[in-house]
Amino acid sequence: MESLVIIVVMFFVGFLIAFQGAVNTALARMLSHPLHATFVSFLSGTLVLAILLAISGINFPRIAQLVKVPKLLFIGGTLGVVYITCVLMFIPKVGTARVAIAGICGQIVFALIIDHYGLMGIPVSAVDAKRVFGTLLVVAGLLVINLK
Repeated sequence: MESLVIIVVMFFVGFLIAFQGAVNTALARMLSHPLHATFVSFLSGTLVLAILLAISGINFPRIAQLVKVPKLLFIGGTLGVVYITCVLMFIPKVGTARVAIAGICGQIVFALIIDHYGLMGIPVSAVDAKRVFGTLLVVAGLLVINLK
């Protein structure tokens, strides 16, 4: 049952990703450049996180903890900048649905690789025929959405 709840919640969180792309694209149009909108998006997100940490009583990480973290693990923010900036640049050119499904396809394919090999300490979940078939259905959806 817990898995079903997680899947349903993430389905609706997916709405937020599409909405985020549309909101940030409008912000980029108002600010005249995608990088400005990306900056404002990350700044507002950082402020919200700081407030959540403060009201939840969760301490900020200590410097001693941060210096022990492998440098590769700090790439998450950079990956977010690449993702958000690409979304901002491409939605006006091809539309939200096409950008979203292309991103989703890339996420699913790489997620299968991460799961299969247990990359970054993720529990191993071997690729099987069902998972490949499901992925191929999403890729087929990408192709159908892009038919002219």
